[in-house]
Parts: sequence; structure tokens; C-alpha cells
Amino acid sequence: MNPQANVSKLLALAAEGDRYSFGEFYQLHLNEIYRYILFRVNDHNEAEDLTAKVFLDAWESLTSARRGQKIKNIRAWIYRIARNKVTDYHRTKKPQEPIDDNPDKKLQGSWLERELDDLFISRTLAQGVRQLQENYQEVIILRFINQMSHAEVAEIMNITESHVRVLQYRALHKMRELVSEVSNE
Repeated sequence: MNPQANVSKLLALAAEGDRYSFGEFYQLHLNEIYRYILFRVNDHNEAEDLTAKVFLDAWESLTSARRGQKIKNIRAWIYRIARNKVTDYHRTKKPQEPIDDNPDKKLQGSWLERELDDLFISRTLAQGVRQLQENYQEVIILRFINQMSHAEVAEIMNITESHVRVLQYRALHKMRELVSEVSNE
């Protein structure tokens, strides 16, 4: 059985109220959703709170009267919930201070410490991503941090695959400019 079918089965059981199945779904997607949100909001505490809200909304959506609706792409579905939470967050919050600029300092959050260390491979990369416009940030995070296909990114962002490719090209071009500016200083 393919992994998508396994996840579909977990969600079908969760829709019937099986909390254990939803817990398994949660464990499968927790780290990647957290990483996505962390890169978008740039604050560990807010990212943890928003991640919890994403999965709470997912649970409520599954167990509500709307559960009769078939979820075509589960990964895109959970990312759309996360994307909406991030959008709501940015609408209601003031800009946050950047994540600690010292990449050698141990990041807080015991359950994700290793993943976060890997995530911040270089200070320049993290700072560069934060300087990109929002849609470029989203493409870079989804494509390269969370290693999604063009099709998955297109579905999450509700745009065409060719538009994703254009945004990716432009975002990478802009990142090269930003990195070369830092290198030349």
C-alpha cells in the first residue's frame, strides 16, 4: 500500500473519531508543518502555537459535519490550513524580532532541536529567505526546505505549476543577489 493510501486510511479513521489514528497522522506531518510555519513567522513560540492550531483545525474539520467531503491531496490540505493560519497571523500581529542570529547557539524546543539545527544550515540563507517577498519565501520553503514537488506547491498556493516554476526561478535569482551582496560586504 502506498504512503498516501495509508495516510488516507488514518484520516478516514480519524474522521470517525479515532484519536489514535489522528495522532499517527499528526506525528507524520508535525515536523514539516512546524518548519514551514517557523520560516513564515520567524518566532519559535508563535510557530509552536500556530502548529497546534493547524492540527486542532484539521481534527475539527475531520470530525465535523463537513467530513463527507473527500480530501484529494492530504499533504496539500494540511499545508493549506497552515498557510491560512500564517496569513491570519500576519494580518493580526506586528512584525517579530528575527530568530537568534547566532546559528551555533542551541535552539530551544527539545522535540525539534535536531531538525532546527539542520534547518539553519547557514545564517546567510535564513536571513536571505526572510528578505524575500512573501510568495518567494513560500516557494523556497515548500520546494527546498520541505522538499515538495512543483505540483504539490501549486496545489497549496492555488496557482499553476508553471507559475510555481517562475516564482522559484525569480526567488532563487533574488537569493543569489542577496547572498552575493552579503559576500561582498
